[in-house]
Amino acid sequence: MASGNYTGTYSSSVTVTVTPATFATGSVVDVTRGVAVQSSILDPSIDAMGVIDATGGVVVAPGGVRGVVDLAGGTGVELKHAGTLMNAGYIQASGAILVAPHGAARDVTLQGGVGADLAGGGTVQNFSYIQAIGGVVVAPNGSAQNVVLDGGVAVELGKPGLVQNYAYIEAAGGVLVAQRGVAQNVDVKAAVGVDLAGGGTVQNFGRIDAAGGAVVAQSGIAQNVAVHGGIGVELGAAGVVDNYGTITAESGHLVAQHGIAHNVSETPAIGVDMSAGSTLLNAGLIQATDAVAFNGTGSDLVLEGTGGNFGVAGSITGFVAGDTIDLANVANAGVKVGNGDDFVLTITSNGHVVGSLDFAGPYTASSFQFSTNGSGGTDITTTFPCFAEGTRIATPQGEVSVETLTEGGLVLTASGATRPIVWIGTRRIDCTTHPVPTQVWPVRVRSGAFGDGLPRRDLLISPGHAVFVDGLLIPVAHLINGASIVQERVASVTYYHVELDSHDILLSEGLASESYLDTGNRGAFANSDQAMTLQPDFSPRSHEVDGCAPYRTGGAEVEAVRSRLLERLDGLGFEAAEPVALTVEAVAGDRVIRQPVPTPASGRLLRLSLPAGTDRICLRSDVGVAAGLNVAITDVRGLGLCVGAVFVDGALVPLDSPALAAGFYRVERGGAESWRWTDGAAEIVLPPSLRPSGMAPVLIELLVRDVMRVRRPALAVLRNAA
Repeated sequence: MASGNYTGTYSSSVTVTVTPATFATGSVVDVTRGVAVQSSILDPSIDAMGVIDATGGVVVAPGGVRGVVDLAGGTGVELKHAGTLMNAGYIQASGAILVAPHGAARDVTLQGGVGADLAGGGTVQNFSYIQAIGGVVVAPNGSAQNVVLDGGVAVELGKPGLVQNYAYIEAAGGVLVAQRGVAQNVDVKAAVGVDLAGGGTVQNFGRIDAAGGAVVAQSGIAQNVAVHGGIGVELGAAGVVDNYGTITAESGHLVAQHGIAHNVSETPAIGVDMSAGSTLLNAGLIQATDAVAFNGTGSDLVLEGTGGNFGVAGSITGFVAGDTIDLANVANAGVKVGNGDDFVLTITSNGHVVGSLDFAGPYTASSFQFSTNGSGGTDITTTFPCFAEGTRIATPQGEVSVETLTEGGLVLTASGATRPIVWIGTRRIDCTTHPVPTQVWPVRVRSGAFGDGLPRRDLLISPGHAVFVDGLLIPVAHLINGASIVQERVASVTYYHVELDSHDILLSEGLASESYLDTGNRGAFANSDQAMTLQPDFSPRSHEVDGCAPYRTGGAEVEAVRSRLLERLDGLGFEAAEPVALTVEAVAGDRVIRQPVPTPASGRLLRLSLPAGTDRICLRSDVGVAAGLNVAITDVRGLGLCVGAVFVDGALVPLDSPALAAGFYRVERGGAESWRWTDGAAEIVLPPSLRPSGMAPVLIELLVRDVMRVRRPALAVLRNAA
């Protein structure tokens, strides 16, 4: 072909072969039908200043090199093998711009439907903007550098895909970095934010701005994150945030599902919500009225600051047995004073005041146990180590009920030694008035849970009471599995503790467990010589300093014990895991109507047509424990149904509404979705504004996101409890 303008109409099978002479300055190749432009031999020196306009698109084929290309067509550009596109204009296509296996595109300005798709090692080096209705997709093994995006879906990285970005990414649908993708130096402005799945990574030195929040999920890693958005950051599974910016969110910052957050500087509305098994390592400032909310048990808050409030400007709520606050830089910590309705714990180090923490709840100074963290800092925990009434304790005369023991009497220890009793503490607890009943409900260790005759019959102890196994003291709350070790909902319980002249291991129903460790908290007991505290707390002060054996609440050693407990369940006669059974109670004035209902499948609506006048319903079920189904999970909460939405006569009731009363755990979130688990006795109260008028029945619909499974004991297991 000679130099000039080429216009023609071709069939779909026609190929226009382009030579260097085709693209003289100002030339136009107009292909109104067909494959458009394709060449297997393109001169790297080509400097095309014209326009290629094709309904079917423009294809630069294997080995092609093109400079300064201005395209306006249907499909866009496809580079195969080692093809290269060097563009200083814009590429416009209603279908897409596709840069295919091993292709390289530089200085690209795109305006099209789908954007850029890199596969098999494709690369985009872009110094302008990519605009597409469908978004820009960087696919398996793709690499995009210096990307400015303005489109619908934005960026998706698959497998080891990479984005190195120095501008901003804006998309109506958000920015998605998924499946082991790596994004570096990302400045994001989008609706959804960042979603990392399957090991995805964001190394960010810009700003993530999203109305729906920035979501780092499912093993994702986000480093140097500055987030401004609705929800903030949510960590799922083993997700990690290593942050040196500021996380600002209207709805709060949520660190959930065993996630780990490092060096967090936050100024949100709600603060940090730590679900069971979460970890927060904070060297910044957490600023909110409710700064840190422990939700569940087994969470770890590590505070690396010293002095002042240790980086927590607000109250700490929900701190219970099984949770830990690690003052990383405070050695030999203790308590000087506490005060206020929100209990302010003033902390000392080597006798000098070093800071304070504000706890919301009925705590006292004796509520907190201090022990070394093993690396120069201090762990703060709270536990409740006691025997329930009726527990049989080994003595030289045989096993006797703990309530019949007397001061000066003798007991047998696990080593076979005979030790005198120094003091016996006792306290009856009304669990119905306790602000956090899970702290005081007894834990049942079923007969044979740890081995044949260990214990010989069911043992009831408080959640913080440590059992002695594998040479370690482990609070029984960390071993709950919903089958052989369960926490029981009771209205009241009477606890006893037996103090010797030094901490030791007793035999309770044949199982080795700790004696009382004196902490100066005798006011928690009714028969002490001190004023009795309003809410009981039986926390040992320091197992590390005063304990008779190493004390563990987590880690590989505890996981090994939990694994053996689960392995024994089949031999103990526990049935296979099945969904929880559900009964609905409808309360209308003095009338209570109970009706078993089939447990709905996950993701289905549970529709309940209830009698006119119903003002309250209760969802009663047995409960399962996630830690009892998977040893890698540490969540020991008793869970029933996972409710994702509630409708009353078609009207949506927010999950944080006061209508969802007792029996619902705190709202949890994942991306744009939220949910609440029931604890086996969840109430929905219908205020007058939600009740239908007249005699019409009440229609309540629940979106059940998930149903917990439970391993129920066979009849023989129940008989062994006697």
